[in-house]
Amino acid sequence: LTDALAILITKRDKLDYDKLLRLAEREGVTRKLGCVLEMINYEAGKEMFPTRQIAEIQRRTDTSYLTSFPKTIETTPFTEEQKEHYRDIGKRWNMKITLSKAFVSKIVTDLVR
Repeated sequence: LTDALAILITKRDKLDYDKLLRLAEREGVTRKLGCVLEMINYEAGKEMFPTRQIAEIQRRTDTSYLTSFPKTIETTPFTEEQKEHYRDIGKRWNMKITLSKAFVSKIVTDLVR
């Protein structure tokens, strides 16, 4: 996941979103892709990935059932604040997000700011 986030961030200006979305659909990871792009934007405090592209990903994603992201849950104890950090993003994608803010924020900070 760390490598995927780093690649998305460093190659963001050269991404072919149609090709990326087709690949995500083929692999069955559109929901994860959209969620990750939204989390990166949130942590960066700016639009790193176009919201129109994220909306298109969401439009083409089945969010009718709840899923966890990532599949393996972090074992680090979360504070109540950390549990709520990605709650709104999780609601939009119907996902229970179990990533700490520090995980995404560290990658964004290292590669963006």
